[in-house]
Amino acid sequence: MPHLETLSKPISNCSEAVLTSHFTNLILNGMVLTIVNSMKTMSKLTRLSSEKIIAMAKEYFLGRFGFRVVEEYANCCVAFENDIGFVNVEVVDKGDCREMTLTTREWEYQIQEFLGKMK
Repeated sequence: MPHLETLSKPISNCSEAVLTSHFTNLILNGMVLTIVNSMKTMSKLTRLSSEKIIAMAKEYFLGRFGFRVVEEYANCCVAFENDIGFVNVEVVDKGDCREMTLTTREWEYQIQEFLGKMK
């Protein structure tokens, strides 16, 4: 069941993986949703490699919705854009885990679906 969380809280079994926020977050199935202005940000911890995460993001977002890559940096981040909005994917190492952070305008359902597929 979703709940609101305002304190730092481990959201995965990855060691020393704690997501801290100054905002009130909605935590749902191990994902964190932060709403700032009209942009939405969701984060999730995974043991997948950065390369795999970026490859999966490209496969998911480029394969549908009319997105194109507008920016990409090695295996840490990729930005997609279409006529309706955008999705930015950032991957940060957190010890033996990676934290995936997706920021969007207009594509909240799709980033939630994408993160839900990640293990």
